[in-house]
This record gives sequence, structure tokens and C-alpha cells, in this order.
Amino acid sequence: MKRAQVYFDDDKYEVLRAKAFQQHSSISSILRDLAQIHVIGKPKRARSKGGLDAIIGMVHDPKRDVARRHDDYLWGDAS
Repeated sequence: MKRAQVYFDDDKYEVLRAKAFQQHSSISSILRDLAQIHVIGKPKRARSKGGLDAIIGMVHDPKRDVARRHDDYLWGDAS
């Protein structure tokens, strides 16, 4: 992968920044996707939905101490 430096007007940069935030992505990733579609002419292959990608974001649990008390939650000792 090669590095490139690109300058944007403030308004265009803010649109890119907002889009990246909305997609939980980076501006660089969005620009690479745009180049793939509009310059090269074909969208990149979709990410596989198997494996760990399939479970990301499935659980929205308010418990914030899972990392420390994982055994309690797994084996039923947590309240």
C-alpha cells in the first residue's frame, strides 16, 4: 500500500469526516472505497459475514465489567 496526501476544502473535509463517523470508518477507508468504485470501476468484494464478523455488535449488554468478571457471567455466579 502506498501513502498519498490529499488536501480538501473545509466543507468537503467535514462531509467526509461526518460520513466516516457515521460508518464507523476512517476518511482514508472511504477514499479508498471511492477510488475503487469510481476510478477502477468495480466495487471491492463484500466482507465475509462468517466467523467473528457475524457476531460483532450482536449483544448490547449494559454490563461494563465483563472483562473482569467473565467467569462469573459464564458460570452463573454474577448478579
